[in-house]
Amino acid sequence: MLPPALFYALSCVLLFFGVLRLTYLGVFADRRKAAKRTDDQGPTEEADDEIEGETRQERYRQPPRMGFGLISFMGMGRMSPAKRHTVMGALWIVMGLYIGWTGYSMSRKQAAERSYVERNANAEPVRVIRAAPPK
Repeated sequence: MLPPALFYALSCVLLFFGVLRLTYLGVFADRRKAAKRTDDQGPTEEADDEIEGETRQERYRQPPRMGFGLISFMGMGRMSPAKRHTVMGALWIVMGLYIGWTGYSMSRKQAAERSYVERNANAEPVRVIRAAPPK
């Protein structure tokens, strides 16, 4: 049986990097790009249509993808990079919470087994009396 500390450590790593990915690469990425594109006068239509010399359609155009996996089914290949990071960061957070809960439940189960063994360690063995088979 794996020690619960392993699950706690993996849970902490997934939670930490999931939150970082969600916030910095996902949620705030579009805001930072929008802030770079705006002047002091506010956003312009030209700034919305062009991002660093490329139009938005050219930047996010991707070759058609063939695949039958979950990512293709959910349409993740057609999402913007910031949205992909947001979805995957949230997935990492959910996985981290689940693995942490699994480690907690395993530690509770091990503690219950230890206490049962300690309580019944000095108990007298039970004698089984068998009746004679009927004749």
